[in-house]
Amino acid sequence: MIRQGDYGTEVVLEVVDPAGAAIDISTATGQQAHFEKPDGSGLTKDTSFVTDGTDGQITCDLADGDVDQAGLWHLQAEITTPGGHWRTQPIAVPVHRAL
Repeated sequence: MIRQGDYGTEVVLEVVDPAGAAIDISTATGQQAHFEKPDGSGLTKDTSFVTDGTDGQITCDLADGDVDQAGLWHLQAEITTPGGHWRTQPIAVPVHRAL
């Protein structure tokens, strides 16, 4: 669970094919995570591989001030490889109000 004001939270995104199998992104020359906030504004973070990219997983950490709104956020990975450039299907993640 993510709450408004949280930071230090590790976000892991997995790049998968339509059947849900991980895509090998080990040749990626660039990867980012895009966050769309509830008000429509955005946040982009550079990512790194969780392991070596063969598992399709990338990660980034949320910094102080990143999670400044409660509500439904949308996350999307963007990957660039020598063979192409694409974005994953966005996923919705609820961010709860701080207590």
